[in-house]
Amino acid sequence: MKILIVNNKSEIGYKIAAKLSEHKEIIFVSKNKRMIDKFKDNKQITTINTDVASTYNCEKLYKKIYDDVDVVINCLDMVNPQKFTEEKIDNDLDLIDMNLKSVHTLTKLFLESFVKNNKGMIINICFDNSTIKSFNATYNATKAYLSSLTFAIKEELRRQKNNVQIHFLVLDDINNIDKKLSKVFKCLDEM
Repeated sequence: MKILIVNNKSEIGYKIAAKLSEHKEIIFVSKNKRMIDKFKDNKQITTINTDVASTYNCEKLYKKIYDDVDVVINCLDMVNPQKFTEEKIDNDLDLIDMNLKSVHTLTKLFLESFVKNNKGMIINICFDNSTIKSFNATYNATKAYLSSLTFAIKEELRRQKNNVQIHFLVLDDINNIDKKLSKVFKCLDEM
């Protein structure tokens, strides 16, 4: 089983990749070269250094690896620290590109392949904004969308009687990620 972990620059995807690579083969995607370099000696992890904030890059990534992937873990999670009325519109739109458009694109592309094969799993991950010191309306709106999208797809798959799984996982503390990862492991073991 090969797991694709898509990360922008947060520690979430890095920690998940490090933990899962103990037992699984990983393709780790990040624009953060420093994180990519940390995996250079790990034989279980193939790294791809690209910025998936662009849907064009998401499509290129998909075309390059879709045959090799059984599980997609979307860890694309960008936060703007300002209040809605104080944040620049360009920053909000960048956040929307990352947290909505990129995740939506990757979910749709891989889900189409998984549905054809009647197997596969997508796990969409976000960070609980209530634990972040500054509350951001745009961030919360993107995560509400992602939650709704994930649960609607889950219902579509159930009605189609398709074996593909999709999950939405909320992480509330980066330091206690192991507890939440146990849910990911449980999902993967069920495949």
